[in-house]
Amino acid sequence: MCGISGILNHKSQNKNIIFDLLNKINSNLSHRGPDNTGTWNDNKNFCFLGHTRLSILDLSINGNQPMLDQDKRYVISFNGEIYNFKELREALKQSGVKFKTNTDTEVLLEGYKLFGKSFIQHLDGMFACAIYEIENNKLLIFRDRAGEKPIYYIDNSDFFVFSSEFKPLLNLKKLINFSISKKSLFDFFAFRYSTKQKTMFKEISKLEPGCFIEISKTQSLSIKRYFSFNVYPEDIADKKQSHDLIDKVHYTIKKSVYNRLNSDVPLGMFLSGGIDSSLTSSIVTKVFNRNLNTFSIGFENYKKSEHNISRKISEQIGSTHNEIIVNNSDIEKIFSNIGNIMDELNGDRSLIPTYIVSNFAKEKVTVVLSGDGADELFGGYPRHWALMKFYGERYTDYIPEKIFETYISDLLPYYNLSQLKVVDTEVYNELIQDHSNHYLHDYRSLSSSTRELDYYNYLQIVLSKVDIASMKNSLEVRTPFLNNELINIASQIPEKLLYNGKFSKLILRIILDNYVSSDITTLPKKGFGLPTQNYDFFNNNNLKFYNESLETLKGIAFFKLNPSLTDFIAKNSFENSNSLWGIFAMAKWFESLDLNL
Repeated sequence: MCGISGILNHKSQNKNIIFDLLNKINSNLSHRGPDNTGTWNDNKNFCFLGHTRLSILDLSINGNQPMLDQDKRYVISFNGEIYNFKELREALKQSGVKFKTNTDTEVLLEGYKLFGKSFIQHLDGMFACAIYEIENNKLLIFRDRAGEKPIYYIDNSDFFVFSSEFKPLLNLKKLINFSISKKSLFDFFAFRYSTKQKTMFKEISKLEPGCFIEISKTQSLSIKRYFSFNVYPEDIADKKQSHDLIDKVHYTIKKSVYNRLNSDVPLGMFLSGGIDSSLTSSIVTKVFNRNLNTFSIGFENYKKSEHNISRKISEQIGSTHNEIIVNNSDIEKIFSNIGNIMDELNGDRSLIPTYIVSNFAKEKVTVVLSGDGADELFGGYPRHWALMKFYGERYTDYIPEKIFETYISDLLPYYNLSQLKVVDTEVYNELIQDHSNHYLHDYRSLSSSTRELDYYNYLQIVLSKVDIASMKNSLEVRTPFLNNELINIASQIPEKLLYNGKFSKLILRIILDNYVSSDITTLPKKGFGLPTQNYDFFNNNNLKFYNESLETLKGIAFFKLNPSLTDFIAKNSFENSNSLWGIFAMAKWFESLDLNL
């Protein structure tokens, strides 16, 4: 895992200035790649690429980046892992390619060189990669299908700048006046995150999952989509077809896990008390007979802490289990620094335990597997199946906008969106229109449409949180459930194999039953978060943190100019523990930025 960056110098500014900027961005990305730092430029004062390396495969200097192809016509800066790179490597060899390294980076570079943009369709992996065609002065940047690896960019007439993280782009503050986006704030109030291509600042965008950028000296920036997740469940006529599909999912998960075990450094597993990580861990130890370090987190003085279940699962699957029990002072110490830990603003309070368990795992391993993505693909959230009931109690007609409003307001609780509508009706309506398109297909169920919506939105919150919490600790996280084939199968899987009226992710539970006892496979869904009642900053009777956060926001010029937004935040921060965390997250994040906003 690595950090990538680059600059296209449209106005031929001084080369030393550009290199200085690139080096500052690289320095800010050093936690993503502490093993090596590299830069490259085209000697035309146009393209500059940067890279920070976390060595996972081929630990020699041959794997350092930016990497040139053997003809010195292409150069790549790549962040991620291509899990099927060995089979792709063999196929490329058959086409006459000769390799000088054992890296997936070179496979990606030579594959692009031979097949162009279409080669991206063959990659099973997580990635954000920049490939520069030296002769054509053309830069292409690709992002993986699910959005595991981020890419942020600034595009204007003077330059195009990109980075693996949001905050390093703030090094351009002397060249750009960064400004807060009201549309992105409304996104944050709805989703806890800025969705699609938006970020909290108007001047910084992010590349959406399954898309790529193309830009050159003569061509302005264009963005094209190469993958879409569209949910259309198929019907199954008989039990044999059901069993065949269960076997197919089981086989695909095993294949995905196997490909993600490839590493030249120690590898472990995040093990919660959930179905997804339990299944993944079971396959590693029981199917592939690998010794596995599993890692879990527990909370002091919290009866529902999942670490007890994790320990039990570890005993059943035979892993070497490691657990960390955190106390109140541990949590509050991380909370005080959460603004600096965060990259892009993210309102998921489980960032704290994710950061802690990542730091803990890094003591023994450099790579971990996780169960992320299974809930979005296989209908694991209770809200997927409750929406029809909530909506049906209010409306008889099928109205996509009202369906989405119901989902956000009642089943993904954060801030009170009905009051947000009063703040700015136009921006509110744009938010609703922007996401209700997933409910346009009235011939499919609301649960299918909601899984699709969550893939494009809620999954991005989760993956962004995991990426920054792990990479701040120079730890790589791999997600077997976000395998290409598994994503495609999940988009077509019959709903009766996802939910039976009692259990969600039914098909995964059926598969897990091959490995662990039934009391594990029948556990209810439980979110990974903080036991909020344990901590002073979540105590409604203690307004110290709330008042401090509100004062921070009131001191920002944007909020002074938009007092209705400040009033909205003040009145709605006690809707639930999520909205209270939201004002803390916003305040801590803005405090961490050295900007006049």
